[in-house]
Amino acid sequence: MISGLFCYFFRAFCCECTICDAKDDWLIETETRNGERGAGWLQKRGKNAAVWSKRYFTVTDTKLIYYTAMDRSTMKGEIVLAGACARDSTTRASSRNTAYYFTVSHPQCGVRELCAKTDNRRQQWIAKINDVASELDRSGGMFGKLLKQGGLKKNVWQERWCIVAGRTLDYFEAATDNQSKGAIDLLNATLREFTQKDKQCVEISAAVAGKKGMKKYVFAFDKDSDKSRWMEALKKASQPPSMDGTVNGSNPLLNNEALPRGSISQSFAELSSISQSFA
Repeated sequence: MISGLFCYFFRAFCCECTICDAKDDWLIETETRNGERGAGWLQKRGKNAAVWSKRYFTVTDTKLIYYTAMDRSTMKGEIVLAGACARDSTTRASSRNTAYYFTVSHPQCGVRELCAKTDNRRQQWIAKINDVASELDRSGGMFGKLLKQGGLKKNVWQERWCIVAGRTLDYFEAATDNQSKGAIDLLNATLREFTQKDKQCVEISAAVAGKKGMKKYVFAFDKDSDKSRWMEALKKASQPPSMDGTVNGSNPLLNNEALPRGSISQSFAELSSISQSFA
C-alpha cells in the first residue's frame, strides 16, 4: 500500500514511476528495413475529424510514411520532411504514461498532430524527423507550384504542388494532401528546357522501376522568375554523386550556403505563421 501511495504521488508531481514501470528502452531504429531510418507505432489525428488512429510510421531519407499495419502492405499517407519541423505540442497537454503529443509542421503543408506512447519515443521521433529535415535543407531543394502536362488528356495542364528533395520529385494535387499523385526518380534523369506557346517548360526523361526505357514528364513553371531555381534543384538531384560522395565537388550535407527565397531553408522561418492544422 505504501509503495502504491508513493507511486501515485510520484506520478502526480514528477513523471514515470521507475519502481512500478519498466524503463522504456525502445529504439527508433530497431524495426527499420532497408531504406528506412526509423520505424514504430504512433497515434495520428485525422484531417477532417478529431479522431485518432493507430498507424505504423517509417522515416525515410525524405518522408514520414504511415501504414495500417507493421507489414507495410497498405500505405495510408506520407508527410514531406523537406522544410518541416517537429516539436512537442504547444496546444495539447500530454498525459503522463498514456499520451505524449508532438507536431510536424510545414509552412505550406500545414500541421500534423501525432502522439507517442512514452516521452522517450516522442523525443526520438522528433530528433529523427528534424535530423532528416536538416539534411534536406543543407542539400538544397525546392517546393512550390508547377503545371504538369498530361492526365486523361495529354495536352491538358494541371496545377500540382511539387517538391524536389533528395533524388526525387514528388507531385501532389494540393500541398495539404496526405499522398502524392506520383514520384519521379531524378537520379540520372535527362532534362530538356523548351518553350511551348507562352510557357517555360522542362521535359524530364527518367527511369521507372520495373519498366524498360525512359518515361517523359513535362512541367511548366508557375512563374518565369522561379525557373532558374527549379532547374538548379532538378539538375543537382539528377547528377550522380562522385566517388567521394559529393555532387559537383561539394558535399551537399556540408553546404551551408543560403538558398534563395522559395527554397527549403526559408521554410523554417515561416513555421510560426501557421495557424491551421492538417492531417
